[in-house]
Amino acid sequence: MVIFRKNFYVASVVLISTFWSVQASSISIVDVENTLESNALEITANVDLQLSEEVEAALRASFPISISTEIKIYRVRKYLFDERIGHFQVFEQIYYDTLSRKFMVTSENPDVAGNYTSLESALRSLGGIRKYSFAIPSLKESGNNRIRGKVRVALDRSALPSVLRVAAYIKESWYLQSGWFEFEIQ
Repeated sequence: MVIFRKNFYVASVVLISTFWSVQASSISIVDVENTLESNALEITANVDLQLSEEVEAALRASFPISISTEIKIYRVRKYLFDERIGHFQVFEQIYYDTLSRKFMVTSENPDVAGNYTSLESALRSLGGIRKYSFAIPSLKESGNNRIRGKVRVALDRSALPSVLRVAAYIKESWYLQSGWFEFEIQ
């Protein structure tokens, strides 16, 4: 009985420490807001980025890390499957410049791109409020105005240098991805 309790205690500690280490690295979408004007859709997303220790170590070793934001827009139909009327993917990259000792963020969004002195500030700007504008020409074609969308943010393992790519596909700490965040478009 004493051995069982001891083994149970050790297994519990290992399980809890594994749970906490998995929770420490994640990507989650906090909130999504949108505005629709004529054929242009503007999406604003608030994302919480927390990298794992291995990803941070690779980043500090000057390997570039790419973050992919995928957005899908659907027209809701009553008797058929929803029609996809838009699919957009935006890539942003963060890397550490050892010469200037700064984290560089490259993005299509000028509000996000820049140089940051700490990793925390770079991740905060990368995951903070993101604004994306898309032109969707097929919005006016039908009388059905019920439109929904979904957003997902993930670490793009395929954009990693080949030295890291094998480890990124094998180790779970590199599988950083939010679930799909669904929203209605007004």
